Amino acid sequence: MSSHYLNPLELRHIAGWPPELYYPEKLYVPPAIWRLMVAIGHIEIPDGPWHVANHPHRTRAGSRIEPTATVDQPIDSGRVNHWQTQGLLVDTAGRPLHPYASQLLTRHDIGMCTGPGFHYGYGPQLIGNLGLRRQRVDMIEYAVVAVERSGQLIWSLPGGYAAPGETSMQAAFREANEEAAIQLSKIPGSIIQQWPLPLKVRQRDTLHAWTEETFTMVRSIVDPELALIALFANDGEARLTRWMGLDEIQAHPDFVGTHKAMILWYEASL
Repeated sequence: MSSHYLNPLELRHIAGWPPELYYPEKLYVPPAIWRLMVAIGHIEIPDGPWHVANHPHRTRAGSRIEPTATVDQPIDSGRVNHWQTQGLLVDTAGRPLHPYASQLLTRHDIGMCTGPGFHYGYGPQLIGNLGLRRQRVDMIEYAVVAVERSGQLIWSLPGGYAAPGETSMQAAFREANEEAAIQLSKIPGSIIQQWPLPLKVRQRDTLHAWTEETFTMVRSIVDPELALIALFANDGEARLTRWMGLDEIQAHPDFVGTHKAMILWYEASL
């Protein structure tokens, strides 16, 4: 984790930055103060209008945000030790800090919101996506799903957040089974490769919670057409599922950009 580096000048151009779209204010820490806190191992992050507790999403029905940690009510030592073994800094409340914390906090024009994420708690949150590829006589296709967002269907590879104790690859296959009835055991002679996306700063990230997304790409060497694989939208979130050709994926205006980019990169790597 600690080896991640991103030029701060590029942060504002990633994933729809700036975060004012979600937060009215951001926390700024003078560079000298930040360096001192890190050096003495006492990183104190104050509460304020930049905290997720002050955002309306915190009280939205169905929110799964975990309770706010404070210096008086810190996160338990077991979780803190887990984050520290991953190379992450933690603050005085035991909250892990984003791998880009120093770049995010010490520039007036960047800054960062604090607290747990909107739909998850503290620390890195894995997302597993499954790219199931079939090669027909005249077309390469991927199994894709559509979910409804604000009355509009958005297409992507099946995937979602990992459950506690689950790897991103396990999450990818579980989500694909839940969303499109895809079962790994039904894919003959499969080749499985996994790639994480480079860590990016997203609008929903906070100083203490962020998404780490991975793609598991699968194709069959025994049955490249996957003739026996049928797709069924079988959970409450995925409205539709089908095989979609590369040309349509590339041209589709409502296909999630990171998923489209990964598919095209994968195809170029074969």
